Amino acid sequence: MEYTLYIGKSTSKNYIRAIKIAKRISKEWVFDEDDQTYIFTMPQQYDLETKQLMGLISNWKGVRAKIKGTELSGRDLNLILANNVKHLLNYKWGWFRDQGMMDIERGDFVLDFKSICEEYENFLRLYELSNSYDQEYALFISKRLNDLPAIVNPIKDEEWGYITRSGVVWAYRDGKWISGSWGATNFDPYSIVGVCILSHTYDYNEEDTKEIGERSDNGSDIIEDKENRIIISPVMWVLILILFLPVCILVFSLFS
Repeated sequence: MEYTLYIGKSTSKNYIRAIKIAKRISKEWVFDEDDQTYIFTMPQQYDLETKQLMGLISNWKGVRAKIKGTELSGRDLNLILANNVKHLLNYKWGWFRDQGMMDIERGDFVLDFKSICEEYENFLRLYELSNSYDQEYALFISKRLNDLPAIVNPIKDEEWGYITRSGVVWAYRDGKWISGSWGATNFDPYSIVGVCILSHTYDYNEEDTKEIGERSDNGSDIIEDKENRIIISPVMWVLILILFLPVCILVFSLFS
């Protein structure tokens, strides 16, 4: 499969280098004097030179491409050539930030289904242009979208959690709010900007998460997790520094 790559004049110091690489990769090319644009016919591949080229030009404003009649930005072209669209579809799934509204009184987060569909339809459009396109997988993504609930409430559905403005994830367990982020101790409903499916969220693991209530009630400065790693609180770090600072000063004075 082939695509057309357009590289317009750029002030980048890598412009000449990029043109040389593109000429080596291309099957044929022309230079449009009027638009000051190189037009390349390129094989749809992602070898080392193509990767180098995309690393140079994918963010340039004067770069665009056309695959099967569809115009693309340099960034979208890079996603397609690197076969990263499917990865993004999987990675982003279950994380819906700034795609809905929070009802503070009810605890309901109303998903903006239109916004979510537009985002994923754009990804699917790019996915259809990639060499790794799988129709069954595309149908699977569409089914996922259709199965999304209109309203999410993590108190009622433990599969879901809230996302705060700072990216902290909160889940509701046994009447308590718990978080997978160390140092997050106060749940603030006014900071909620989204919801996520907990099983798809990389920074939340129920088994490794400490309950905020237990952490504050037992007064312990050192907590041992299930993997026997010792987690030291900021208070303990200060005490350790105070105790060892005189020793460090003495050692430094002896060897200076």
